[in-house]
Amino acid sequence: YSKPKNPRTEIQQENRNYITLANIEWKTGGYSDLDRKAWNFYAKTKAKNISGYNAFVKFYLNAMVNNNEWTSVKNCSIYDINSSSAKVSIDIETDREGILYLGTSKYYMAKEYYPVFSEGKYIFTLTELDPNTKYFFYIKNVYTT
Repeated sequence: YSKPKNPRTEIQQENRNYITLANIEWKTGGYSDLDRKAWNFYAKTKAKNISGYNAFVKFYLNAMVNNNEWTSVKNCSIYDINSSSAKVSIDIETDREGILYLGTSKYYMAKEYYPVFSEGKYIFTLTELDPNTKYFFYIKNVYTT
């Protein structure tokens, strides 16, 4: 952390406002304890030692600075699990062309799955899974504005 030379510039004030909005979203956006745990786990897969809250704020701040609309994803559910497939659904307000990245390492998830968007949810169908294998995934929106 370093203090900017002039913390009162328009850009600095705008960024502080975005951080305030991110904090409000984190507290009042309807994120469950499981959502927060997922953010914490995601943060631990990154090179820097940051918390899930800090990772969330970083994503929010990057979206705002780049004039992208923030769209929350939350309430993930994994179901219809069998030996070679499973389904994942997650709440999202509008379709942002999400992609689910899957892998067997928490540091490398390269296999891509594309969802069906229906009634405020992404629904991903994961196929070609191996039984008794631990999988990791994250979901990223492609369409940002």
